[in-house]
Amino acid sequence: MQPSLSHLGIGSSAASLSNLGDSLLQPSLSHLGLGSSAASLSNLGDALLQPSFSHLGIGYSASSFSNFGDSLMQPSLSHLGLGSSAASLSNLGDSLMQPSLSHLGIGSSAVSLSNLGNSLLQPSLSQFGLGSSVASLSNLGDSPLQPSLSHLGLGSSAASLSNLGDSLLQPSLSYLGIGYSASSFSNFGDSLIQPSLSHLGIDSSAASLSNHGDSLLQPSLSHLGMGSSAVSLSNLGGKFASGWAERESYFSWR
Repeated sequence: MQPSLSHLGIGSSAASLSNLGDSLLQPSLSHLGLGSSAASLSNLGDALLQPSFSHLGIGYSASSFSNFGDSLMQPSLSHLGLGSSAASLSNLGDSLMQPSLSHLGIGSSAVSLSNLGNSLLQPSLSQFGLGSSVASLSNLGDSPLQPSLSHLGLGSSAASLSNLGDSLLQPSLSYLGIGYSASSFSNFGDSLIQPSLSHLGIDSSAASLSNHGDSLLQPSLSHLGMGSSAVSLSNLGGKFASGWAERESYFSWR
């Protein structure tokens, strides 16, 4: 690929993003807490993470995100309402949370994050693009989300956060590797795409990104080293990430 993917820590060639850790990544991935080498993003916690993850409450070492609480976390997790030890994030609500979770719309006690949408959340979750009520984070894309999720790259509807790792979206949330506008890329083309995706070389309708190369792409994909025609994105390394977008733009299912 052209160097324009350098902001993803990918050079002229790269393994599938699902196997990102199988290759040596450029330092540009340092904003994701990855150094020159990293385990698969799906196993992010299986490797030693750079300090750049400190803003996520993760120290040099962490268990898999699905087992986040199974290890002793650095005090930097205090901003998440977690101390030196924490229950698994999937069971976060099974324990009494510190008041520091108030910024998450959670008080001293909370339902499991896996059932987060089963209860009414405080408005303080608005900073995360969630309203007073949300579907379970594991099913986040199954319900219409408030536009406030635009800063997470989700519009009125989004794929499940459990599939968010299938893509690497806009850099606005570069510290999370998530951007403004996307569903799971594996189903990206199954719906009508808003014009805000024009910067991805996609018009209002598109085939699945896994077959995206079967059609003529707009020149706006030139920043990815593609012209008006391109091989299938399924051969671009397996996944796809875009450049900047307007903050107000959002993705919606139809």
